[in-house]
Amino acid sequence: MNRLVTSGALMALLMGFGAAGQAQASDPPVLGAYTTSVECDAGNVTGVSACSAVGSAASVKTTPFVLLSATASAGEGNFADATADYDFLVSGGTAGDVVTVGFTTLMETDLTGGGSSHAQVVWFDSVKSSGFSICSSPLPEATACAHGGGIFSGTIDFSAVSGEVGHIHLDVDAGTGFGGSGTASLDPFMFVENDPNGIYSLQLSDGVPNAVGGVPEASTWALMLVGFGLAGASLRRRRAGLPATS
Repeated sequence: MNRLVTSGALMALLMGFGAAGQAQASDPPVLGAYTTSVECDAGNVTGVSACSAVGSAASVKTTPFVLLSATASAGEGNFADATADYDFLVSGGTAGDVVTVGFTTLMETDLTGGGSSHAQVVWFDSVKSSGFSICSSPLPEATACAHGGGIFSGTIDFSAVSGEVGHIHLDVDAGTGFGGSGTASLDPFMFVENDPNGIYSLQLSDGVPNAVGGVPEASTWALMLVGFGLAGASLRRRRAGLPATS
């Protein structure tokens, strides 16, 4: 039951932050609002930052860093999903400079039996889009995850344009399928790469703490590693609590 953002959905998201992208050249760039959503299908429960029902749970946390998680177990057809959307803006240098932005993240998916799970990052601006996803699934949909399944821990590089608003879409989901279980989590952190002199700065929508202007300092990396460790520990606890399947 993995769900990838299709080209049509990407266009809809682009239109969603179009108020910033369509600003006149003379107007200062405006970042759109940070939005989150969660869904727990087992009980038809939806919310902004967390939901839970028998057999499914999902949450989006922002303190101390953004962390998305989804868990589904106990029965057939249970499903959980969490999403977050926010804008980003690279400033400094000359408007139009192409800047490399690093997206350091821990993405984990796991399943038992016929369950499935999926984690995805999509970034785009007004003219281009790209994404990165991992899956754990016994179903054919897993082939859509070019980066495989299980776990990814590292930095994804993408290009941004100084002075131009871009957008980030995060999504994790998990399903039980025909009686299995699934878990997924995603913990992102953004920074400008190859900028030792601090020429550029990175701004995210209000309420999103996951960014620094240049290459992270040692103390920042330490905080990130702590965040990754907490995310991994949380996932391991969820795995330990999942029921065994025959």
